Amino acid sequence: MNKVLIAALFACSTLCAQQKHLTTIRDLNKTEYEVGQLQEKVDNINSSLKSAEEAIMNLEIQLQFQMQSMLIKKKLVQEKLKDLVIYSTPERLNFLITTEDFEAIGRSEAVILRMLKKDMQDYKVLEEESNKINSTRDFIAKEKLKLEEDRKNYAIYLEELKLARDKKKQLLEKVKSTSQGYRALVKRLEKGGNQISYFAGGGNTIKKASAKKYAGLFNSISAPLKGKVISRFGRIWDPKIKNWTYNRGIMVSADYGKEVRSIADGHVSFSGWILGYGKVIIIKHKDGLFSVYAHLARGIFNTGDTVSKGSVIGSVGDSGSVEESSLYFELRQDRNDIDPTPLFY
Repeated sequence: MNKVLIAALFACSTLCAQQKHLTTIRDLNKTEYEVGQLQEKVDNINSSLKSAEEAIMNLEIQLQFQMQSMLIKKKLVQEKLKDLVIYSTPERLNFLITTEDFEAIGRSEAVILRMLKKDMQDYKVLEEESNKINSTRDFIAKEKLKLEEDRKNYAIYLEELKLARDKKKQLLEKVKSTSQGYRALVKRLEKGGNQISYFAGGGNTIKKASAKKYAGLFNSISAPLKGKVISRFGRIWDPKIKNWTYNRGIMVSADYGKEVRSIADGHVSFSGWILGYGKVIIIKHKDGLFSVYAHLARGIFNTGDTVSKGSVIGSVGDSGSVEESSLYFELRQDRNDIDPTPLFY
């Protein structure tokens, strides 16, 4: 009877532990997604801030140019007005009245009328330019107000993002603290890896390509960034789960926000969120070659977009199941996994 009771208690304890791990994993999934959503908002505000600041800078340059043009035109009008005063002096008017040279009078009147007409045109142009300058000033003032409001929102979202990232790190540590939780995390990454495989040539069968076979490939492609390889490619013994794992790609340490570039021409076969890998971009190149970029902070291109070799496709982040900023990178061709390490040396 005692053995049955002990077995039942043990089974219940195991079930409760499993349920606890599942709850923690679900919380981690939700938090990772929230971090990703907040990161997009922060990046969009950042981009808007940069665009607004550039627009204001350009408008201020235009305003300075218009102000200089206005000063120059004012000086020209003042010079013309000085010349016009000559025709309004008593001596000049007396000459016009007493002279018998009517042709001279006509010519003088024509000159005066032309000058007056030109002055009126100049004043009209100045008035129009003044209105434009005032409108520009109003526009700049409104843009500055919007910019200040964006800064407030940016600060709010940035604080929320920091809190969400702290929560993610705590959950990751909690999951990794037990062998059962760690196994669940590994399974979770395997599930996400299968989703990557679907968009990167299909097939989940592990087929490690020989370095010799694809040696020439590295002459036609370029590294997505410069960084230190911190997780190697291939079959690795994991002491935590006491089993072999297989890495289809590598992890590269890099500063947060560092630009990530396409290794070759191609088009985006996937751009979005994948469980455990965060923000992911997968590019299909010629001859059945695929490149995978994960844990991004930001992706610039969408599914179906065409990209060129060396074009910036996103930036390094800490999305998904990583604690520090890094890039997860894979190379696949004809359903074979290729060790991309040579690109980083």
